[in-house]
Amino acid sequence: KAAGLDVGAYFYPYSLDAAGAKKDAELTIKWLAGKTFEYPIFYDVEDDPYYSGYAPSTFTETQIMEITHTFMTTMVDHGYYPGLYTNNNFLYNVFNNEKTLRLYDVWYARYTTPNDALVTEYSGKYSMWQYAGNVEGFESREISGMCDVNYAFKDYPTIIKNFGFNGYD
Repeated sequence: KAAGLDVGAYFYPYSLDAAGAKKDAELTIKWLAGKTFEYPIFYDVEDDPYYSGYAPSTFTETQIMEITHTFMTTMVDHGYYPGLYTNNNFLYNVFNNEKTLRLYDVWYARYTTPNDALVTEYSGKYSMWQYAGNVEGFESREISGMCDVNYAFKDYPTIIKNFGFNGYD
């Protein structure tokens, strides 16, 4: 924000049920209080085998839908614009019920290279895409080589500011 960039946030949960997801949303709201965000507040649903062994891919469809929907509706109830951040595996194998995917914007993490352009395996709807790429103009400074790069298909800053979400009145 200090550099003039539009920003959003995401929360990586360790919720095992809807009650935990509600607590996660309330904690996120507490952390975000008094701040403004031009991009959605994303709920990051993916496995974490490296650090904790947390594996929502092992949840039933009903469990994952209840957890995700509880977090999202709590955020909406408090004036935030939430979205779902997830990957190819979850979009095809976990979120089999399209209800959540119709209700919320999806930030699709699919790490292709810049030469792949917009070649992805997921054919459903998504509003942002995260891939591996280079950030032009930074090669000789702090960022060099490949890093996460994101592309938004919506003008989130205008939408969020005009409708008063994420701390904007």
